[in-house]
Amino acid sequence: MKKISLALLALLGSVILFSSCHKDDNRIYYQVGDQTFVNDASSSNSFEIQAGHLAMARGVSDSVKAFADSMINDNTKIAANLSAVASPNGFTIPATLQVVDQNNLNALNTLTGVAFDKEYATIMVTAHGGVLTLYNSAAAANGVGTPALRVFASGQIPGLQTQLALSRRLVQVVSSESGQ
Repeated sequence: MKKISLALLALLGSVILFSSCHKDDNRIYYQVGDQTFVNDASSSNSFEIQAGHLAMARGVSDSVKAFADSMINDNTKIAANLSAVASPNGFTIPATLQVVDQNNLNALNTLTGVAFDKEYATIMVTAHGGVLTLYNSAAAANGVGTPALRVFASGQIPGLQTQLALSRRLVQVVSSESGQ
C-alpha cells in the first residue's frame, strides 16, 4: 500500500510539474513577421518612388507633380532608413515589388494626362492607407519581433499619416481641376 501511495504521489507531482511548465509559456506572438514587414515596407517605398517618377512624366496637374516629387523624396529617405535598420539585423531588402504594387504600377503605365492624374491620386490614397496600417501593426508592442524594426516603424507613422492626408487632398484637387 505504501508503494502505491508513493507511486500515486509521484504521478500527481509529475502532472502538476508538467502543467505548471505549460503555464510559464510567455512567448509573444507577433502581428507581422520581421521579414514580411521589410518586404512589404520596401515594396511600398519602391512603388511610390516609381509611381512618382511616372507622375512627373505622365501627369498634367501641377498638384500631382508636386505631390509626386514629395513622394519620391520622402520614400527615398524612408527606403534608406529601412535598409539601415534591416540589413544589420539580417533582413534582406527585396528587389521586386509585391504583386499589389506591381499591379498598381502596371495600371498607371497604361495612362496619361487627366486619366493618369485621377488614377494616381486614387491609388495613392489606397496605398497610403495600407502602408499606414502595416506600420501601425509593426510598431505595436507585439508588432514585429526585432526592436529596431519596431522603433523604425513607430518613427515613420507621423510622416505616413501626413502622406495619407495629402493624398486624400490630392484626390479632391484633381477632381476639381478636371471639373468633376
